[in-house]
Amino acid sequence: MNNAVSKPRRGRPSKKPLDENRIPLPGDIIISRFIKPRNITQKEVAEGLGIPLVCFSAMLGGRIRISAEYALRLSLYFGLPVQFWLGLQSDYDERALTPKQIEEIKAQVKPNYEERM
Repeated sequence: MNNAVSKPRRGRPSKKPLDENRIPLPGDIIISRFIKPRNITQKEVAEGLGIPLVCFSAMLGGRIRISAEYALRLSLYFGLPVQFWLGLQSDYDERALTPKQIEEIKAQVKPNYEERM
């Protein structure tokens, strides 16, 4: 059995080399701009948000999205508008669409508006 004491995670991004083509997750931005500069742990933030650490960690890792509820919690905790946090997620979602997905969607959607001149 390993009795090593693990250090609290202070918002350090993964030590894996970043793929230059990878779109940063909202969690990457939260870690680099909010957690790391304050030298606080993910556990401290999760407790401050009033959510389980496993949920906060999943959000940082991109396994769950920043919902309206989480955006409100982040807003109250970090003092930025709810829309900022929702925008992080929305921007990521849009940038994560592949050209193939965009073309497939364009082929499926039948516009219902008149062209404006």
